[in-house]
Amino acid sequence: MSNATADQAEQIGQPDSTAGQVKEAVGGAVGQVQEQAQQAKGQARQRVSQELSTRSSQAGEQVRDTAQAIRETGQSLRKQGKTGPAHTMDRVADQAERLGSYLTQADGNRMLHDVERFARQQPWAFTVGGVVAGFFASRFLKASSTQRYDSGANAMYRSGPSPQQQRALPTPPIDHSSPSAGGSAGVER
Repeated sequence: MSNATADQAEQIGQPDSTAGQVKEAVGGAVGQVQEQAQQAKGQARQRVSQELSTRSSQAGEQVRDTAQAIRETGQSLRKQGKTGPAHTMDRVADQAERLGSYLTQADGNRMLHDVERFARQQPWAFTVGGVVAGFFASRFLKASSTQRYDSGANAMYRSGPSPQQQRALPTPPIDHSSPSAGGSAGVER
């Protein structure tokens, strides 16, 4: 009986050790997946930050150029004796200059941090801004896709004339005397 008890103990011990090995393997795999996900998240954030830095610097230069043009418009208005509108143009130019400086000088991490902070402080404003931006983006995409379609840029995906060409084509006259037009298709009764 002692041999049977030892055999039973071994059999009972084996599933426990197998289950433990499986738990260790699963735990290790989960840890690796979590680590890879963290690395991917960090790399994605870094890429977004770099792209944001590059694009924002370009946008900052454009905004500064626009501010200069607005400032010149204000000077022109001042020369015409319109000091009220000139003062308004100067204020707009100052704000545009500040925005251009921010876009040029701030790095991607700072801008992401500022956007996150604004979203936490003003969630409704952030949500409304996102909806408005989404609306304008959808309108832009719709307009650009229509222009691409009409210009024939995607001619390989359609057959036949473009909608503009179809409108220009003459329509053939309809012959009501032919048997195919009557619906019986030449079947005699």
